[in-house]
Amino acid sequence: MADIFISHAKGDLDVAQRVAHGLEQHGWSVWWDPRLAGGESWDAAVERELASANCVVVLWSGNSVKSTWVRNEARQDRDRLIPATIDGTRWPLEFDDLQTVNLAAWNGDPGAPEFQQLVGTVSRMLHRSPVTVLPSLRSHVRQYRRAILFAGATVLAFSVVGVVYTEPWARPRVLSMDSPLPDVVYDHDAATKGQINATAIADILRDLPVDVVKESTDLEWRREADIARMKGAANR
Repeated sequence: MADIFISHAKGDLDVAQRVAHGLEQHGWSVWWDPRLAGGESWDAAVERELASANCVVVLWSGNSVKSTWVRNEARQDRDRLIPATIDGTRWPLEFDDLQTVNLAAWNGDPGAPEFQQLVGTVSRMLHRSPVTVLPSLRSHVRQYRRAILFAGATVLAFSVVGVVYTEPWARPRVLSMDSPLPDVVYDHDAATKGQINATAIADILRDLPVDVVKESTDLEWRREADIARMKGAANR
């Protein structure tokens, strides 16, 4: 189940991709057509994800207003619907009473004012504040280098939890932990390689004088055991 379902026409795939990645950079999970698993029925997957999403962002355009699929998806639950126009095309009259976000002049920057309007609307719909994920993480890690080395603990709050354990005589150890679910990987390049956020964090920490241990994220999480084992090794 994703936080956000994006409804769009096939001809608007590039814009839908930018919207999806922009929303993911603010900490939410997003489902749209390319998330369809191999061999899965397209209409069954759409119906399942549409029904389970907490909000539906429909991208109105010259293509989508002509699409029966997009119109039907937008009709499913008006209480969860967030309409946005991406080219200035007039949306269907039946949705005229809903406030529509104007992305017609949006340049793809997730920090642009018009996209932030969409972010604010999604935040209110989900009752969850947005976060900023990964793009400037390396600079933040370097900024807090002294805190990592001398305080011994830093929390990386992008759904990744870093637990740092240190002794006066030992190098700090960083255990990077994350969910194995692909929908919560915020770094798009990492996701396409089948990696997780912890992989990106480990790469960022590589030039620091710390020992990095990445949690095993198989079907059985062993988070407490990994922490205990790490602490036990530090005490030996």
